[in-house]
Amino acid sequence: MNVGYVDLRGSIYCTRCWQHRATSGEHPEWILDSADDGELDNFWIVDACSGCNTQVQYRSVKVLA
Repeated sequence: MNVGYVDLRGSIYCTRCWQHRATSGEHPEWILDSADDGELDNFWIVDACSGCNTQVQYRSVKVLA
């Protein structure tokens, strides 16, 4: 499940805050995903949203091509 985005500058945004940025035409570089891939050493990464400062918890980062 997509839980956030990272912009060109490396700033992290929750999905709610990204909706406001998307209307300005800016595209994300990475998508933050919470899917469990089944690996035992998989752990949660927690960062603050640059827009609202809420915690964005994710397991992996997917690069957009």
